[in-house]
Amino acid sequence: AGIFGLFHDGTFDTKALTGGLGTEFLLMETQFKPWPTSLHAHTFIEAATEIAGKGLHHLEMEAVEVVGHSSIRTWCEPLIKRRRPENAAAAGNSIPFCVAKALVHGNVTLADLTDQGLHDAAAIAVAERIVYRLNDHFTGGAVNVMTGYGRILEARVESPLGGHARPLTDMQLAEKFRDCCRHAVTPLSPDRANELIDVVLNLERLDDIGHLATMVSGSGA
Repeated sequence: AGIFGLFHDGTFDTKALTGGLGTEFLLMETQFKPWPTSLHAHTFIEAATEIAGKGLHHLEMEAVEVVGHSSIRTWCEPLIKRRRPENAAAAGNSIPFCVAKALVHGNVTLADLTDQGLHDAAAIAVAERIVYRLNDHFTGGAVNVMTGYGRILEARVESPLGGHARPLTDMQLAEKFRDCCRHAVTPLSPDRANELIDVVLNLERLDDIGHLATMVSGSGA
């Protein structure tokens, strides 16, 4: 009466459940993203932060082009809505909006996905100048910024930061955690956040795991 009996003539592979049991741990494949957005936007965000680091003011950006594989189309269309996302979920899945935020502020954080962040006039102005170009022979993401006086700034990132090939450092993870703590329903103080970071980085020294749960809840000492 199960799904395999009803729809698959009783054919199934038990190894999918038991293969490598106790020796292979899929949790080890977990990746930690540096930005609170869709992974598809990350190479473009990093490219944009690289350009932002060169000191170009957003008012100098006359036109912006993002270039990527055709698989990013969904994260760029419809372009009008992707430039002005209506909510946090849409913003986190919008390559144009994320690139604009990174170009203007040099980063993308949870604050950018709040109601105030969605109405960031400077970022929206830049997003309105963003177009995209798809290339099926392209890997990674590129951002090209054209200025009114003919200067062109280009940056390209082949693989996303935070992946297995380029894992985040403990320092980068800690900084992201601190930002998350600032937006919690019950915000944790900077001191408590730093205590938690220290405990997690030295988890093997913790005698009672219950202490960690207490610290995370924001109660107790």
